[in-house]
Amino acid sequence: MSEKNFDRARFYLDEVAALGEKYGRKVRLMAVTKFRTPEEIDPVLAAGVDLVGENRPQEFRDKLAYFEQKAVEKHLIGNLQKNKLKYVVGKADLIESINSLELAAQVSAAAEKLGIVQDVLLEINSGDEENKTGYDVSRMLEELPEIAKLTHLKVRGLMSMAPQASDLEVERVFDRAHKVFVDIIEKRIDNISMDFMSMGMSSDYRLAIKHGSNIVRIGRALFDDDFPMK
Repeated sequence: MSEKNFDRARFYLDEVAALGEKYGRKVRLMAVTKFRTPEEIDPVLAAGVDLVGENRPQEFRDKLAYFEQKAVEKHLIGNLQKNKLKYVVGKADLIESINSLELAAQVSAAAEKLGIVQDVLLEINSGDEENKTGYDVSRMLEELPEIAKLTHLKVRGLMSMAPQASDLEVERVFDRAHKVFVDIIEKRIDNISMDFMSMGMSSDYRLAIKHGSNIVRIGRALFDDDFPMK
């Protein structure tokens, strides 16, 4: 077992817990395991991480038996296409990357065939970046009532990413995402539960927690020896 990965995981688990306490909420640390082997992941789980995220549906499929054997919660956090639904729907505890009404309907239909309700997050492009795949915020809000009607899909919150920019700009994007999150709570839409605000990665998780995140997605900080712990 890699002691470095174990020590890194303990460091970030403790810091995330402390930041959550500071801002008055429980925050979960997700280990982003894209391209990581079980040998790399094992010490992170041994340190106490119990939530993992995969970006690619095929890799999620390939690691599913390992994740189930480890009894960890598993999310898909990357792009999902119709021809990859079979790898994820009914297998992921949470799909964090729903970015259109069309995709939401496809996931709901696939879940209906399995006789289940699939939990999802809506991925929003709160920074209005042209190269990001998330939902345009105004369009998402317009389509939210239709998404809520999908009987085999349950919206559990939002996911957002900040641009590589100054801390001030990152905070602006996170603050906007959290305001959208609160706005949806206040709408009290049936079948829409704002339980999770998933935002923040290795370089900006502290700012994300400050602005309302309760799931942070950490990859490089856990696994890369050259990523500074501070």
